[in-house]
Amino acid sequence: DSSLLAAWNSEAMQAVRAAVASGDPMTTCKPDCPAFHGGPQSALPSMTAPTTRVIYDNMVANIREMLEGATVLKSRPQSISFSPTLRCTNRCRMCDIHEVMEIMGRPAIVREMPDALFNELSDLLPTTRMLALTGGEPLVSRRMRQILMKFAADRYPDGAVTLTTNGQLLNEKLLRDLSATRIRLFYVSLNAADDAMYEYISGIRGGFTRVRNHLRMLIDMAPRMAGRPGVVVSFVVMRSNFHQLPAFLDFASGLGTGIRLLPIERDRLGESFFTEEETLRAVRDMLATEVMPGIARLPWGYRTEILKLRSVVESRLARREFGPL
Repeated sequence: DSSLLAAWNSEAMQAVRAAVASGDPMTTCKPDCPAFHGGPQSALPSMTAPTTRVIYDNMVANIREMLEGATVLKSRPQSISFSPTLRCTNRCRMCDIHEVMEIMGRPAIVREMPDALFNELSDLLPTTRMLALTGGEPLVSRRMRQILMKFAADRYPDGAVTLTTNGQLLNEKLLRDLSATRIRLFYVSLNAADDAMYEYISGIRGGFTRVRNHLRMLIDMAPRMAGRPGVVVSFVVMRSNFHQLPAFLDFASGLGTGIRLLPIERDRLGESFFTEEETLRAVRDMLATEVMPGIARLPWGYRTEILKLRSVVESRLARREFGPL
């Protein structure tokens, strides 16, 4: 029930800012954080110099407050990572979002953005440089689609969006509706290299073929969209699909997209490959024999993601730490 600005200066955020100011990264991070294995996700969009006064003034105030070590900020957030709904078209093996909704009793606030949140987010758009949308599946939210159309490039020239989606709803009409918004990146969760594995992971029959077709359409339309968005396909590496990673890399490079490799967190339905030494070694061996020999021919972003995954795996083996991330 909290507002966005209340969360911005909540006790938890104040604690994070104090930890950042301490200079010890281990206060807020864990050893498996990508920052310790080659840096953050390699396809993050670049931020351009601000062109509007309201963005510039808020950015300067934000930087000044952080340098001064303030924990309660008067400046507004430059970036907002936001889940407009917990609803999703997929039921992925590694995701418990449907269970969470049931435990919560499926309240309206997690099914659709309430009026107060819609209005507050609209009010924050003038000082927002990056709106990062996750889910659930953000595109099932009617109100989020309204926010995106409101956040048009001609009205907010310094604003940009990244959108994480399963790709099931990326049809031509939707993309045309969003074409005036400066979407910089689409992260499309795939987690498979064929229809059979996609159905096993997500519960959606024929989903891989549908998302593949939507990806091709998105790639074709992207140059005519305001943000000329890049496209990144994601692969959560887990026990049931790690053997498909080489085929996934071939698929993504054939499309010309970027990639994001995410080692699975937690151990829902026994999908973590970090819990047993034998499986962890099998992932390491697959990388060594099926991926690394061809890494030189892959784009730089692919190499970065592969090397980070390998580093996390080898670090766990070296520490002999066998448990979920």
